[in-house]
Amino acid sequence: MTILSDKPDPAGRPQAIGDRLLRLAAAVTAVVTLIALVAIATVSHQAGEDTGVPWMLAGLAVAALGLVLVTALVVRRSVVEPLGDITSATLAVAAGDTRTAIPHTARGDEIGALAGAIDELEHTLRDNQLLDAHWIAVAEQRAEMIDGLRLWSQQLDTALNNMAHGVLGLDASMRLVLCNDRYLALYRLTRDSVAPGLPIDGLLRQQARVGTFPGDADAFVRWMAAGREAVGELELADGRIIRVTNRPLPVGGWVSTHEDITEQRRAWDGLARGQGFLAAVVDTMPEALTVKNAGDLRYVLVNRAAETLYGVRRSAMLGRTAREVFPEDTADLIEAHDRALLAARGSVAVDEHAIATPGSGPRIVTARHIPINGSGGEPMFVLSLTEDRTSRVRQESRPEIRPLRRFSAAG
Repeated sequence: MTILSDKPDPAGRPQAIGDRLLRLAAAVTAVVTLIALVAIATVSHQAGEDTGVPWMLAGLAVAALGLVLVTALVVRRSVVEPLGDITSATLAVAAGDTRTAIPHTARGDEIGALAGAIDELEHTLRDNQLLDAHWIAVAEQRAEMIDGLRLWSQQLDTALNNMAHGVLGLDASMRLVLCNDRYLALYRLTRDSVAPGLPIDGLLRQQARVGTFPGDADAFVRWMAAGREAVGELELADGRIIRVTNRPLPVGGWVSTHEDITEQRRAWDGLARGQGFLAAVVDTMPEALTVKNAGDLRYVLVNRAAETLYGVRRSAMLGRTAREVFPEDTADLIEAHDRALLAARGSVAVDEHAIATPGSGPRIVTARHIPINGSGGEPMFVLSLTEDRTSRVRQESRPEIRPLRRFSAAG
């Protein structure tokens, strides 16, 4: 007969401790009963008589059997079954179910202590699950943020690299943060030679090596580090002119824009030369030439012949009206000519007439007034050409010519 066995029960689990204890108790009882019966039979055989001793021994054996059975039942209900309940709950927790209720935690004995420990373990595992879920959410948010920053960085790079100006960004320690493709092209640099973190003096040395920085690197760094917005120009060895605008950032660092203004400067120089030539031509004209703004009739251009005719420097005429320069009668005459011009929307010719000048006395002149119109056809300026006829009239001994004898409008 097999007393103890480790074979699994029909449910597939190993035999419980209670089952083993019951089998053990039954075996002990059977052994005690057999011993008692043997003792009774031996005594009866030797005595040859029937006494009460055998029956008393049999009663003791039965009592012992009952005591063993009761003890096993108590052990099963108070120890084995609670341990089984705790074991089942522990297996559920181990499987990941941290919402399982742990039984017998209210008991004050060792089983209650064990149940309490399992309950604490369950709470710890639950907290860990919550922390894991939190950190997973944080990691997902961080991944989304990184993706967003990466997209923003790509968009920024695209915008910077499509700008017409070169852009250079430096941090507060004067180290390179960014530069766009246009900057590299302006100064003939490669992307590998201008890695982020490169000091500004190192960048300038790179440019000097390829011939695109002609100045003093230390002076340039001091200029940039002055902490104020500044604009300067670099004239490169190949003849190009780069306008550099340096702007400090409120958080520290600088943003510098670089614009190739070579063609613009050449155009301006050509225009200046043309304007200088035009001014020279205007100043060598024998006729007095003046230009007034059509809106307020203030002088904006006066040539040298006009200075001589009127006996006043052009600086005293520019920005003023005829009424602020000439005597009243002459100012009235000039304003009448200007009103006739603006009304006719065409040129106005004025025959010989006398005027009073501020510094050359009375003069006899002829005049022609021509409107200069804008793109919309509205007069913007009034150009006047005045010829001094005083000497000729005096030589011909002609009588005094009265002011504004007549004038005619020409289409």
